[in-house]
Amino acid sequence: MGFDLYALDPILGGEEHDYFRANVWYWRPLWAFVEYICKDTLDDFEKQAGYHNDGDTIPKEKAKMIGDKLKISLNDGTFNKFKEECDNTKDNHDTGYQCDYGLTTEFSTFCLNSRGFTIH
Repeated sequence: MGFDLYALDPILGGEEHDYFRANVWYWRPLWAFVEYICKDTLDDFEKQAGYHNDGDTIPKEKAKMIGDKLKISLNDGTFNKFKEECDNTKDNHDTGYQCDYGLTTEFSTFCLNSRGFTIH
């Protein structure tokens, strides 16, 4: 099972800019990190939308905000601290969920380019 995200109106064209995919083992920790760094700016619906692939939409303003916050968090050490905690969590260790720097970087770029996205 995976999560397929489609940009609503990408700034740059091409599949590398209008589509993002992650399998469940990487997506759930990635979205948990998004929820962590955006806890004060995402509403409850948007927080939960990331855990389901039902076609929910993250609007343009929120997608840009997510991309900006991810970019900052990747550079200031916040991601590395979260990853360490994530990797040491027994539930994640037993299930195989993994935080990935490269995937998080790709997602940040996707969010900044997407002008909003749907999650399938």
